[in-house]
Amino acid sequence: MIDIHDFFKRTFPDALIANPSVASLHPMKLRLIIHGEREGEWIVDTTGVPTCYVDAAEHCENSIKMSYSAFQNFIKDPIGLASSYASEGLIKVNGRLNLLPHFSKLFKVVRG
Repeated sequence: MIDIHDFFKRTFPDALIANPSVASLHPMKLRLIIHGEREGEWIVDTTGVPTCYVDAAEHCENSIKMSYSAFQNFIKDPIGLASSYASEGLIKVNGRLNLLPHFSKLFKVVRG
């Protein structure tokens, strides 16, 4: 089992770290609740790879898919791009979005 706290401390150095809980949807997944611009959660597998971001009202299938060019724009303007994704409904597109230190500008990981 990975040390989720260590993983998130390295990913979000300035954020408070949530206590992970085993998600009921799959025994090999951990669920972390994220509070920020959009409340939601990351589904993280036991290797520590964040597999998708989920809006609080959605399921894992409705995760964010981002092209490489969009990813480059995300690094330059994460809040602007995330807002445009949300307004265009693209958060409901199937896919994967990796956790990066840039996300600390968008989300705070808090103790649940």
